[in-house]
Amino acid sequence: MKNLSVKTITLLGLFLGVVGCEKTEFGQLTRGTSEILPKQEEFSNSSCALSTLAKPKVDMLFLFDNSTSSFFMNSRSRTSILGALRTSLYEAAQRFDFRIMVAPLITRRTNDVTTGVSVAVENTKGITGSGQNLIVAGSSNDLIDRAASISHAVGSREYGFERARHLLNHHYQSTGIFRRGAHTLVALFSNEDADWRQEGPDHQGGRFERRDFESNLNQLKNISNSMASTQFRFITVVPSRSSGQGCSLPLAQKGTRYQKMSREIYLHNKKDKASFQGLYGQEPYDTFDLCTQDYQGIFTGINNTIKKVLVRHTYDRWPITDKREHNGKIPPFDIDSIRVFKHISNNNIVEIQRNSSDGWTPVANYRSNFPIRSNPTRGEPFNGYFVQLHGNAVVTFPECMRIETLEAIDYFGYIVAAQEPRPSTVKFVKNGQVFGQNTRHGWSYLGYKKNWNVRITSPNNHSGGRPEILKTGYVFKLNGNAVYRNGDKIRLQFLPKPIGSR
Repeated sequence: MKNLSVKTITLLGLFLGVVGCEKTEFGQLTRGTSEILPKQEEFSNSSCALSTLAKPKVDMLFLFDNSTSSFFMNSRSRTSILGALRTSLYEAAQRFDFRIMVAPLITRRTNDVTTGVSVAVENTKGITGSGQNLIVAGSSNDLIDRAASISHAVGSREYGFERARHLLNHHYQSTGIFRRGAHTLVALFSNEDADWRQEGPDHQGGRFERRDFESNLNQLKNISNSMASTQFRFITVVPSRSSGQGCSLPLAQKGTRYQKMSREIYLHNKKDKASFQGLYGQEPYDTFDLCTQDYQGIFTGINNTIKKVLVRHTYDRWPITDKREHNGKIPPFDIDSIRVFKHISNNNIVEIQRNSSDGWTPVANYRSNFPIRSNPTRGEPFNGYFVQLHGNAVVTFPECMRIETLEAIDYFGYIVAAQEPRPSTVKFVKNGQVFGQNTRHGWSYLGYKKNWNVRITSPNNHSGGRPEILKTGYVFKLNGNAVYRNGDKIRLQFLPKPIGSR
């Protein structure tokens, strides 16, 4: 063997360190390079639907006795009744999304729904023009003044049930003052009993009176159901005994029919409304004795049964990631790798499929200030990439979502040899499959290139991918199925051109 110069030995060692050595072929060393590309990085995003505590909707109707007999109620009773109203207004303002209506018990016609009627509200949402005209623009004292100034009616016939029905129906259906789904409380103050629409031979009572009562009861129940009231109560403040039988109020008449209506409505709610919370464990139900002349605590107990509403947020969009890019990749994930899971409970996790009926579909492009919540309002804006949820895939508190995906795929359309090869000896191997020189599914030799970006956009697009991976050497372009990506095992082998050959 001839003696090699020190320089030649040094270059040969450096070359072998870079390109490696595989086997001897045709009496020469086969050069090559091999690599196992790392798999795509996994990403996941887990989060849960939210909820808020909101002021419950509470709608109150106060009916004040303005019959002839009410002239004789003493000033203490009047002051105490107005004080109860003031207390309700104060508590409502602190705790509820309230609407309070005051109205006279007696008008020329029970279906007169505007005369003497005044309303205080926290907000006017949904109230029509005619309802707006009834709103007291000012402090709660203004509503108290309106209640105190209700004019007395001539006569003493009072059809309190029918009066309440007309006011509730009209101001629910026509003005929007009373709202669907609210806690609806009727409070009626009277020093007498309710009269009934007399009918039958000689205007006798008995079954005719019972039929009148049952008709009013059923209609009030129907109103409660049509309004979908969270709870519906018919509270009466009436004498529990008559004048001369222990009640000091002049001309007081035991409010038997009023008391019975309070009881029946209470029991109806208790049976049919899951959200109803009774105040008492035994009778009397929602009826209070006017003879006591102390009414301050009447509504405090009832108000305490009204809890803040748990508002369950609902989402029809869900974030995948808030990153604009990952290692220069836009988008930073592989759309085809997305998997979406809904956590309905700890032991109930279901995978949501990609479809537009009861599944998810990707939202195109990066979005800024993108609202993801559909209820109670469109809100909770985020920046990032999202999936759109459809049908049963929509998420509601307390459900959670988990989105799994892989980072965006890296595609490589070139491979670089450190030494000039003999093209006729080149083999490119991907995952065990050998590719030869072929412009469709193989390689093409481009020659020596400096700072050549080996990353491409996609298998069908050889424009430069990001971020660039720059290499200098002898470049082979990979075509079709020869393009490689994350997780592939690749190898380039060849015989180098002899030194000094052309």
